[in-house]
Amino acid sequence: MNNIIIIGGGASGLFAAINAANEDNSVTIIEANDKMGKKILSTGNGRCNFSNLDSLTGKYNCADNEFIEKVFNAFSNKDIVNTFEKMGLFATNNNGYLYPASMQAASVSDMLISRCRLAGVKFINNTIVTDIHIAEDGGFIIETEADKLSKNYYCDKVILATGTKAGIKDDFCENMAEFLTEHNHTIEKYKPALCGMEVKKDKPPIKQFFKNTSGVRCKINAALYIDNDRTTTESGELQLTNYGLSGIVIFQLAAMVSRALENNRKATVLIDFLPEYDINELVNAVCLQFAYEKKSVYDILMGIFNSKLAMELINMYSYYVDNAVKPFNKNLSKEKLTDMLKFFKNVEFNINGTNDFTKAQICCGGIDVDGINPYTMESKYIKNLYFTGEAINVDGKCGGYNLQWAWSTGYVAGKSCKLV
Repeated sequence: MNNIIIIGGGASGLFAAINAANEDNSVTIIEANDKMGKKILSTGNGRCNFSNLDSLTGKYNCADNEFIEKVFNAFSNKDIVNTFEKMGLFATNNNGYLYPASMQAASVSDMLISRCRLAGVKFINNTIVTDIHIAEDGGFIIETEADKLSKNYYCDKVILATGTKAGIKDDFCENMAEFLTEHNHTIEKYKPALCGMEVKKDKPPIKQFFKNTSGVRCKINAALYIDNDRTTTESGELQLTNYGLSGIVIFQLAAMVSRALENNRKATVLIDFLPEYDINELVNAVCLQFAYEKKSVYDILMGIFNSKLAMELINMYSYYVDNAVKPFNKNLSKEKLTDMLKFFKNVEFNINGTNDFTKAQICCGGIDVDGINPYTMESKYIKNLYFTGEAINVDGKCGGYNLQWAWSTGYVAGKSCKLV
């Protein structure tokens, strides 16, 4: 009997267990939480966006894109749909974003737990793995702690599916870091990703801007600059908050910002608040408004922006560009209107930091892929040790891509454990 222990009962750990379990394998999952699959319940705002029908290419941050392609060649987003249907869970397609038909994340976690039980997988909850050692016979000794009591477990193979501390207060994912680095693995420090960003409020209008627009949502284009170099762009809905910038369009930039700030680099987000408009066409249309000359600057913009956003954008323009332009001034010239609207298409925000781990959907960082075999997810340095999911230094965009990474790596690791 091949004795397999999976450290971590999240999405990738449960899926690895399902794929590893058979009559020749005894599979046990050790989980720090009181319930398996607990973090799945909070994904997709409680609905679990478990994958995406879009191409997976270009949706991940990784030092080796070929590594990702090899994993997805073994198990793709189409494969998870077929596999879940065979398990009894059907998908609904929302513009390419895949959810359980029930639109409840609990359907996914309950299905995975049930499937594990049917396969004979054993669960050990409320237990923290504190360390790993290689036994004299080549197996592993897993040191654990539960209710302040220590206990060791022996196994032939280990799947490390610890995840990260994203969305939780406690941190158990780094307990094995010393063991891994002693055996030549490189680990990038975990940092928050897919989260909001705190803006540097060093000028009065910036502080006032976020205080008065908190809760406003609007469609934007965002460009990220690292040390004044344009790095990437995203489009989507922005949510303004007391602390700064949020919404999926900002979440997509967070991993790059976290890494930049960790290395003491400057991160700046330039926002186009008029992404759907050509400036010249918009200026001409605005100037043709009835009684344009009699309207205040604020009245002119109310038909374009949320009223709170309009007021604060004018105040920012007045502070940074032209102090003569005030919200309730009238007779705005065409030239000044043009200049102001151009400013609204390039509003600059310097970033102080990202949200902390408790507010992050995932983390970036983890075990570098250069020490992992992409065809098996096995360590290149420690025989019979496998890695899955967020423990690996790969992070994806919002939209089900990170759960797809969990399914794909869990599948490859689980199937590989069956091989002699």
